[in-house]
Amino acid sequence: MRNAIIVCLLLVAAFNSCTKINYTTDSSDVLEFSKDTIMFDSVFTTIGSITMPFTVINSHSEALLIDEISLEGGSDSQYRINLDGQGENPDGSPLTSISDITLLPGDSIFVFVEVTVDPTNNTSAFICEDRIRFNTNTVDQFVDLIAYGRNAYFHHQSGNWFNPNNLPEQILDCNEVWTNDLPHVVYGPLMVEPGC
Repeated sequence: MRNAIIVCLLLVAAFNSCTKINYTTDSSDVLEFSKDTIMFDSVFTTIGSITMPFTVINSHSEALLIDEISLEGGSDSQYRINLDGQGENPDGSPLTSISDITLLPGDSIFVFVEVTVDPTNNTSAFICEDRIRFNTNTVDQFVDLIAYGRNAYFHHQSGNWFNPNNLPEQILDCNEVWTNDLPHVVYGPLMVEPGC
């Protein structure tokens, strides 16, 4: 008798845990986004940006199957995305697309975006653009990615960056002249020779 009760309880638990997910296929049921544009201001070349988040929301009463989320620039993009904690492909390369994401009713996923702008010959600011495409129920939706890039002169010295007290001082010679064609980015302490 006791074994029969245990078997019945296990069967009830198994059937209750196998709830079928109802997906909407209505093309008017689309995703909502906390932001439609992610903008990075003054990103210096070769230095990664801060991480900017946004949220993808399913405000409908049925689940949405996101057929694909992709970075339009693919592997050539200067942007990197992380979707709900996944930022790499199984081979370790940066994530550029992912398929078949289930978004339950009232649920959301976080998307994190970073950019590293490649150097150019420009002395003025330039724009680096891409888009993240979301395909759901045959409808494409986009979040625009815009970064204002700048080339710069970088001034830094070697040392223990984890202990600022052990960084050697960088001392500028009295005759050193910095041009004003590009910004100058200084890492660590910088001093001018006494008497200059």
